[in-house]
Amino acid sequence: MLAQRYPQDYDGIIALFPATNWVKFFWASYWPKFVMDEKGVYPKPCEFEVITAEVTSACDKLDGVEDGIISRLDLCNFDPHKVVGNVIDCDGTKATISSAAADITQATWDGPRSSTGEFQWYGYGKGTDLTQAITGPIQVKCNEDSCKAEGNPVWVRYWVKKDPSFDISKITHQEWDDLVHASINEFDSIIGTSDPDLSAFKRRSGRMINWHGTVDAAIPFNGSTDYYDRVLAKDPEARDYYRFFVAPGAGHCFNCGPSPPFSMDPIIHWVEDGVAPDTLRASGANGLGVHMERDICMYPGIQHYLGGDPNVASSFKCV
Repeated sequence: MLAQRYPQDYDGIIALFPATNWVKFFWASYWPKFVMDEKGVYPKPCEFEVITAEVTSACDKLDGVEDGIISRLDLCNFDPHKVVGNVIDCDGTKATISSAAADITQATWDGPRSSTGEFQWYGYGKGTDLTQAITGPIQVKCNEDSCKAEGNPVWVRYWVKKDPSFDISKITHQEWDDLVHASINEFDSIIGTSDPDLSAFKRRSGRMINWHGTVDAAIPFNGSTDYYDRVLAKDPEARDYYRFFVAPGAGHCFNCGPSPPFSMDPIIHWVEDGVAPDTLRASGANGLGVHMERDICMYPGIQHYLGGDPNVASSFKCV
């Protein structure tokens, strides 16, 4: 928003997992609950956790390295229905992965769709911890008898409907569509943060760096790729002043997977020294709990394994 609306205020901006397209990405976090409410089925959290482990295992090695991270999401075609019927350990008891859990997981990866099947927003990256406390989009609580999806979104009740008693669990798919439409119509101009026109920021020689982790459980990372694609479509030379990086395996915090450090150094070097970053150095524990360092690539580049120690950055190059 600062680069879009207040370009004169900053020489450089570094934006980490930004909430661009605010009034749209919210609906991705509500979507799993809506799907569960519509189906009237609430699978146990352990079912989703096992499916996440299975997709990570299936797609981990697509980049040539086993590190507990899905780096090639573009090649990951895992179908969660393949594990339906598998018997799993669930908090010390036996459980079976249900078709409903597979349906809901796929819907969460795909993102919200209208009642006629039209795209509304992006889903969460495969490998994301969907049941992560607080930020995860799937929040299900179980007792001895049953499970129930938690949450009655404040955004919908207080802002869109302006009714504190409104219960989103009771709505139809058409009513869902109406809420999405109303949200965009009323608030996009206020907090939409989706304007791809950065010409004023460019004219005053501003510089911006943005990175987003692929397993962000709060804000789907593809919202950032969508925004950057639209910026490039409007200005093909945008990389001269705005660079975006995708961080495989990084979540919505620092030290949540291999991620760049909380540092202003890259933007300072660009603004003050004229050195634009082609990569950002990420470090942290990989999906297997092993410390690693790796350079994350400027979008749309991807990491290519050259061989050697996969926990050392020099074993990869961006292509």
